[in-house]
Amino acid sequence: MIELCLRRPFLRPLAFWMLGIGSYVLFPPYGVIGLIAFFFLVMMVILWLCGLKGNTRRSALFAGRWGWGCFFLIILYALSVWVCCYVDCFRPKWEEPSAIELWAERTQERLAERFDQLALTGEEKGVVCDLALGYGEAMDREMNRKFSVTGVSHVLAVSGFHVAVICGFFNGILCFLPRRGWARWVRYGILTTVLWSYTIMTGLAASAFRSALMLTFYLTAHVARRRTDNYNTLAAAAFCMLVIQPFVLFDIGFQLSFLAVLFIFYFMPRFERYWAVRNPLVATPWGWVGVTLAAQLGTAPLCAFYFGELSSVFLLTNLPMTFLATWLIPASLLWLFYPSGWWGGDVLEGAVVWGVQAMVDVVEVFSRLPLASVSVRFDGICLVLAYGALFMWMFHGRQKRNVMDWEINRTFAKQY
Repeated sequence: MIELCLRRPFLRPLAFWMLGIGSYVLFPPYGVIGLIAFFFLVMMVILWLCGLKGNTRRSALFAGRWGWGCFFLIILYALSVWVCCYVDCFRPKWEEPSAIELWAERTQERLAERFDQLALTGEEKGVVCDLALGYGEAMDREMNRKFSVTGVSHVLAVSGFHVAVICGFFNGILCFLPRRGWARWVRYGILTTVLWSYTIMTGLAASAFRSALMLTFYLTAHVARRRTDNYNTLAAAAFCMLVIQPFVLFDIGFQLSFLAVLFIFYFMPRFERYWAVRNPLVATPWGWVGVTLAAQLGTAPLCAFYFGELSSVFLLTNLPMTFLATWLIPASLLWLFYPSGWWGGDVLEGAVVWGVQAMVDVVEVFSRLPLASVSVRFDGICLVLAYGALFMWMFHGRQKRNVMDWEINRTFAKQY
């Protein structure tokens, strides 16, 4: 565990920042302030004792790295509580929409009106508006329920999948640029601009904001030629979001988004190691299935706690829906900004209409199946026990694999 934290330095500040948020919510403010004062007192005593080591007082308080690290974490914990106090007590409960939010809302409404030109029904128009723009106002409630029953609601909610598709599409367009020199900085500037423009346009949803932060960190490390770690990047994105708005920790979208990505990072390498697929035509669909399984396993207890319902046909629906959404998202956005009367506009329009209709047909067919969704209700205790067992199994498997690797290395060393 210590090695895990040392390799992922953002895990420690994230854990203490979340501890401060939890302390503020669970205890009265005066109790939290007293707890912080007690922690400071204990920390000062510990650092003083550490400074006395070696019979010298010159290095008294902050002699070693651990002393500085503990002091920094306590300061971070206190800042977390104070930020929560400011947001809860001093920030207005109702704020005027910011200029960015107003711009995003007006842009979504203006672009959604253009979808009226397509030969789509009201339900189909709501699907394409929600899929491409994150504009849920036009979405029919019954259609939204069918997407939830079939386990593909994440396709509509603007998330990392949407952001990754948009970045992948523009990265393909920029493939003519060299990978070295000034061209990589041009590519970086274009991709980050497109990334954040799309994220802001879709309303800065928690999942989209998380994805934009993670991709920005990844692109920055790539252009600076630095190595990246998935877990550390995820922790950094969560930390930045909680610093800006600490109570987003209790938002359903935030929890589902980060848990899904966490379990995808953990399970996908294991799926690929145990069931390696060499055929490139099969590897991509198998990757979609693996991502779906990993995300569903990580979010199932939370869905049972909040919604009391789990889909039993999610594997059957996710494969065709992911295929359709992968090209329908960039195609619909391209059609929105494609000048009317240009060559190929009719073909692009027909492709968008066919894709939306096919997506609706898939949801309609699978939502009618018997037992398409199963009622499963978790209370708070069951939720904690489920995730506790899941994380214990994950860490046990990791430690077991580390021991096996150590035994293999020791046997190999004896042979030579």
